[in-house]
Amino acid sequence: MKPSILFLLNIFMVVQAWDANLLQKLIIQESVKVVDVLFCDNIRDDILPLLKKSSSTMTSSFELHNIDGNDFDLFSFNNCDDMTVIADLKCPNMSSVLNQASDLKFFNSSRKWIFIGDEDLNGSLSFMETLDINVDSKITLIQISEGVFEIYKVGSPALRRSGILEVKLVAMYSNSVLKYEKSEIGFVKKDLQGIQLVVAIAIEKTPKHAIFLNYIRGKGFGHRDAFSRLSFQFVMLLSELYNFKISVRKAITWGYPVPGKPGIFDGVVGMLQRHECDFGAVGISYLPIRHSILDSGLSVQKFRQYMIFRHPRTSTGMKNVFLSPLSNVVWMCLASILVLMVFCLYIFHFYEKTIDSLPLSLSIVTVIGIFASQGVTKTFKGLHARIALLFSLIMSIICLQFYSASIVSSLLLPTPRTITTMRNLAMSNLKVIMEDIPTSNASFRVSIDENAIFLYNTKIKQFDRLFSIEEGVTLVKKGNYAFYTYVDFAYDFMRNTFTFDELDDLQEIPFYPLDHRSMLYMAVEKHSPFKELIRVGNQKFAETGLRSYVTEKFTSKPPVGNLKNQMFKNAVVDLHAFSSILYMLVTGMILSFMILFFEVLAKKIENFKNK
Repeated sequence: MKPSILFLLNIFMVVQAWDANLLQKLIIQESVKVVDVLFCDNIRDDILPLLKKSSSTMTSSFELHNIDGNDFDLFSFNNCDDMTVIADLKCPNMSSVLNQASDLKFFNSSRKWIFIGDEDLNGSLSFMETLDINVDSKITLIQISEGVFEIYKVGSPALRRSGILEVKLVAMYSNSVLKYEKSEIGFVKKDLQGIQLVVAIAIEKTPKHAIFLNYIRGKGFGHRDAFSRLSFQFVMLLSELYNFKISVRKAITWGYPVPGKPGIFDGVVGMLQRHECDFGAVGISYLPIRHSILDSGLSVQKFRQYMIFRHPRTSTGMKNVFLSPLSNVVWMCLASILVLMVFCLYIFHFYEKTIDSLPLSLSIVTVIGIFASQGVTKTFKGLHARIALLFSLIMSIICLQFYSASIVSSLLLPTPRTITTMRNLAMSNLKVIMEDIPTSNASFRVSIDENAIFLYNTKIKQFDRLFSIEEGVTLVKKGNYAFYTYVDFAYDFMRNTFTFDELDDLQEIPFYPLDHRSMLYMAVEKHSPFKELIRVGNQKFAETGLRSYVTEKFTSKPPVGNLKNQMFKNAVVDLHAFSSILYMLVTGMILSFMILFFEVLAKKIENFKNK
């Protein structure tokens, strides 16, 4: 459906005061294609034919509707954008129509309004002061005095915020001639004249002994709540750019659906929904559930609530450290070769007839000695056996050198990071804990990412693991915990409490991929009159580098260890990597003692029978 340009025409004036040429000029100037003319009952009979005659000379199409009719409903034009509305302020029903339009936020950039007054300019302006006229309103006032049409541009920064109604004479129309007083007829809408706008910010707790306004404005609090305080810095820059004052309203969360109340939001979004503030001083995800309430005020920052943890040296599915240098296929090939070698030596023993008993056990010991480069337990006289042993020794030397080099190099290389996504984390042995703030659970409940939902259902939903940021960082330091938190303040704790080795183990998983999906937008109400100002202001901050400068001050970089010391750090085999050898040794000793026990028992039974 193409945009319809609606002309709401309620004319209660004498025929001499109306000039169809002025209507033609205004329509042509606005490039109107579709005109819906809505008239009232007391319009004079000779006006309608005049309108129809005017419409026949223009390319715009006209449709006539009676606003006093029973079927008229202003809500039916709620979704029509780029509307131009012409209204006579003397029409009896016009005040109720305009008040209803004001309640519906119709005085915004998507609609142009043309008011037709009479000789009393002050009376027209007094009535307009009761309307919700804002900085983006496009209103033209036509005053009729002795056959002369005076055309004014009318605007205000925000009348409901004690703004001043500005009026500027831009043109005069008489004798079918439209004469402009000035070349530029629009207002310069960059000065909001010091009005006070209400903004909402999401801060759960204010630090002890700190004043709220000083906390969100100033420094000295590290990166605590840096996420919300950063957005407020841009609001302060906007206030200096457009000359307005700030009144702050505090909320706990961004704004999520209230359980049991469909369509109702809490937090900053709820305040915008109830028209309690003009815009939000916080970056918000532009989720589908918020589209009916929010418009975008341009991206200002990225979402920085991450899963952060110490990556384990081994994770689920990783092989034993002594098996990792070779793949499973290679180990199977080596096992097959060893079995073949045992079989060959067993055949050689019988052929040379050098062993009287247990040739199989001796063949196994000999093969193990060859494989470990320890030589052979028996010399063979036959050339065929010596050739087989020679090539077996060569193979064992090459395999052992390659295996040893791989083990040493694995100690020098960084630990492989296999837990890099939400799904990897859900499949790992790590426990997931969250910072004790309202947005932790809520961000998972409204997420549409399959991996995040899978993690929530697997490791979060059944448990109630909420900790303060200090407690969460302490658990991360111990290991085996993944902490969901705003990382900027957490980094400050880690930088002061973690060792270099612990810092090197840190791994992050962002909640959103680091692309356009992680961008956060300044929250403005749907059809907000300040939307364009906020967008233009934030774009200027980005172009001049001011946004990058402010963001860097309120963003903490990931802590890293001392790189110089890391270059000369000794490679150390920890107990976790070495434990499998100890387990194997203990298992062998236990098995040996068990066999010894049965041998002694069998010996005693045999001696008992011989007696």
